[in-house]
Amino acid sequence: MIGYDKQLYILPFDHRTSFIKGLIGDKDVLSGQEIEFIKEQKRIIYEGFKKALDLGVPKEYAAILVDEEYGGEILADAKYEGFTTLLAVEKSGENELNFEYSDFENHLLSLKPTFAKALIHYGSKDSDDFKTRQKEKLKNLSDFCQKGGFKFLLEPLLNKEDYVFHSRLTKVLIEELQDFGVEPDVWKLEGFEKKEDYGAVMTMVKRNGRNKVGVVILGGGEDKSTVEKFIKVGAETEGVIGFAIGRTIFWPALLKLKENQFNREDAVNEIARNYLYFYNIFITK
Repeated sequence: MIGYDKQLYILPFDHRTSFIKGLIGDKDVLSGQEIEFIKEQKRIIYEGFKKALDLGVPKEYAAILVDEEYGGEILADAKYEGFTTLLAVEKSGENELNFEYSDFENHLLSLKPTFAKALIHYGSKDSDDFKTRQKEKLKNLSDFCQKGGFKFLLEPLLNKEDYVFHSRLTKVLIEELQDFGVEPDVWKLEGFEKKEDYGAVMTMVKRNGRNKVGVVILGGGEDKSTVEKFIKVGAETEGVIGFAIGRTIFWPALLKLKENQFNREDAVNEIARNYLYFYNIFITK
């Protein structure tokens, strides 16, 4: 059965290109020390996640989304702890979907996350060839997840120039992918300001018997008040099962740590409080 209809509150920190650029600078190759520094920042986020569970976020609905390159050890620990886990399988910082590892199947089988996650970019002016290549790669991933017992989360991002047609193009994209045989269990979507837009998109998500397929609202690095608005409206829509908010939760704390305004414990505590804050916003109908 395709779908995932439990609540799902994701703390994503699978960022790589933007993460490195923001904390170290625009570099193609990292030294061993710099690699360890990036891993340490991700460990801090993970500790904030665990602290938030101590503060009240339910373990059965909490989840982390992380990359293998800098977060493989975190993923292994999270699996051991019984957390819901999502593994990013796409290369970071590329306009077209390419898998981080050509044998992504073996990496999923080895790491055994709850979900495989892929991100794609979509624009109304994209060529048919570009769209077809993305669809084919996604269908391969979707089919493997169904056969292998993994859940599949898909994050489609519209190009900025198309954002004025946000809800309409989101529906078009969902329909195209479904008709091609791409079947996410959960869609990770940019937030809407109007309840009607959420409702229209959910109708498309659940069409033709996809009754258990859910949606989580992404933060997109927006400021706290903007994300809060998206969460409040989305939480009122049946089928919106949670959120996936990353940079809005962890980035301010990491920057303060970098600038020596915070110590490590301060950063962990702020990340925990921010994650708990959005959980409380979502459940307060």
